[in-house]
Amino acid sequence: MRKLRFLLLSIIIILSINLKVSGQASSFSDVYTIEVEVFMGMLDGIFSDDMIDEITYFLPEHLYIINFNIGDFSGDGLNDIVISYNDETCKKNTYKVLLLINDEDTFIVGGVFQYGWYYTPYDISFSIKDNICYISHIEKGKWVFTGFSYKNDKLVNVVEEYF
Repeated sequence: MRKLRFLLLSIIIILSINLKVSGQASSFSDVYTIEVEVFMGMLDGIFSDDMIDEITYFLPEHLYIINFNIGDFSGDGLNDIVISYNDETCKKNTYKVLLLINDEDTFIVGGVFQYGWYYTPYDISFSIKDNICYISHIEKGKWVFTGFSYKNDKLVNVVEEYF
């Protein structure tokens, strides 16, 4: 677990340096976004066309996709997906994280969370490993690492650590 935390923190620091961000970012920028059409193209070959269309039903209009990750956090052997995005309902320096569970021919919403970011939108990141979706973010000056799994038809918080 320590190696995973170190890896996530290292990635966040490298992204912050590479994006030449100094101090607190003051506004949301296109630098951090993925166009919806490009995002859908990235899913080609991973999910069927019907499943990709299904994903769009869960996304609001007028959104900016920040990041995503694909992996099995429900433990059923099927690829689930976690997507972070900013839409008209998000306050400044916040965005939503959507966890979608693959149910063979459709998706189920596992959860939707809203997190604030401090340095860059990549302060909020995620990784999927061993049937757990780990989400990291900064809260009250501390890093928070939360792990979710989908068991018995509900999202379960299996770990939460503060640093």
